[in-house]
Amino acid sequence: AGYSVLDGVGVRASGTTAGYLAWMSLLDGAAVVLVLAVRRGRRLVRDCRAVWRVGVVSGAVATAAYGIAVWAQARTSLATVAALREVSILFGALIGLVVFREPLGLRRVAGAALVVTGIALLTLLPG
Repeated sequence: AGYSVLDGVGVRASGTTAGYLAWMSLLDGAAVVLVLAVRRGRRLVRDCRAVWRVGVVSGAVATAAYGIAVWAQARTSLATVAALREVSILFGALIGLVVFREPLGLRRVAGAALVVTGIALLTLLPG
């Protein structure tokens, strides 16, 4: 919830979704590269060569998804967007079950039920 509030306040204060997204991507990317460079040293370049195509595609998709969420936060109710962002929990559980054959388990079912309940409440309750 904290990052959703910060994103919402940040994008509204910046006045431009594209500018906010660019700065967040630049700062976040620089921090990740710095941490990886410290932890992996020279291995980092070798490791990146092996998976750069997947990394570029994954990075583009993740940036687009983040951009859509931030764009929505700039234009509508922050509480609604924050709750709907959590729908990814449902997709994660479903992907784990179907693609990776992971057991659903009581904790995942309970978490998914809480997400669905929250979305239903946001949709059904006035104001």
